[in-house]
Amino acid sequence: MQEKLFYEKHQKGHWVFKKLLTVLECPLRHRFNNPEQLVGASGIKPGQTVLEIGCGSVFFTVSSSQMVGEQGLVFAIDIHPAAVEETAKKINDLKLTKIKVRKADVHETCFAERTVL
Repeated sequence: MQEKLFYEKHQKGHWVFKKLLTVLECPLRHRFNNPEQLVGASGIKPGQTVLEIGCGSVFFTVSSSQMVGEQGLVFAIDIHPAAVEETAKKINDLKLTKIKVRKADVHETCFAERTVL
């Protein structure tokens, strides 16, 4: 099941995951899980470099970028190609430059220890 859902060679899994991303962005979720409030409670400070694991539908990505400000940077990673595509598209549409999107498994990232907080 994991292989069918998470690897791009399986078209049906890719389609299902893209549909799931639209559910994650529903207005009701924003109402009950305010991303600005949740990210605000995380302790992120201006100028930090932040790693967002499982960026999915950019639910926390934009708020994280606002918290780190112009001097900071957000790396948004996800294992699923559809999530990476969707995140990159939304970030491009919003013209945000302090977010870098990567397809990566949390267990095999390219980040050196203590690169991000």
